[in-house]
Amino acid sequence: MEHRGRLGAGQLSFPDACHKEAGYFAFPFEISRPRFHIEIPDGEMQPGKDILDGACMSWYCSQDYVAVEEPGCAIVWSAVDSPLLTLCDINRETFTSPLPITNGHIYAYVFNNYWNTNYKAGQGGEMTFRFSVTTMPAYDRVTAVRFGQTVRTGLCAVSARGVKPHARAESRLGTSLCSVSPTNVVIQSIKKVESGKGLIIRLREIGGKKTNASIKLPAGSHKEAYACNLVEVVQKSLPITAGKLTLPVPANGLATVLVK
Repeated sequence: MEHRGRLGAGQLSFPDACHKEAGYFAFPFEISRPRFHIEIPDGEMQPGKDILDGACMSWYCSQDYVAVEEPGCAIVWSAVDSPLLTLCDINRETFTSPLPITNGHIYAYVFNNYWNTNYKAGQGGEMTFRFSVTTMPAYDRVTAVRFGQTVRTGLCAVSARGVKPHARAESRLGTSLCSVSPTNVVIQSIKKVESGKGLIIRLREIGGKKTNASIKLPAGSHKEAYACNLVEVVQKSLPITAGKLTLPVPANGLATVLVK
């Protein structure tokens, strides 16, 4: 703050003097022969392998996790509040393609004021940044995906009125709306169908193999099921018995079903 003018008729000015700076949380994992895996929307990529020549490799954005592995060890890291990150070093405004993977360090890139075009070059107040880390003897993508989803999307319980479980359900309080198996298939979303009555259930295969997923709907009285595309256009009818049906899911792909 600067003070200018005569005593008694002073003028206070606050000059805009934002020095360039950035903030990181460093996770210097001691991995000598690192190989990274970054989850992206509905998939996974490896820096230096799955990126086009000339693409920016100075920073990345993760969906639910980043994993770094070497023979005999793997570390899975998840950032709840700050998806932007750099690998091996902080962002030094240099361009190298492909990125040299020299160590197993992960840097959570939580803020900077490098650019002021269309951005406010300053941040303040109380900020919370949460991270979780787990290890495994060898990298397993299914385990990594499930860990990241558990960390970033906590269990949410919602009471549904007027929904009766099937006769075989143990109890109303212990009934889940929907479950899916095997473990390499996860529920991407459950929502009301756009065109009318019914539920849309979207599944994602995370293990890299074509799978026939088993869906259980112990609550409600669902009598019809239809395989749909991503915009909910019905493709074909599927058999459903006592709230149970099977849906084929392509490797690393999505599958959608409408139940009524």
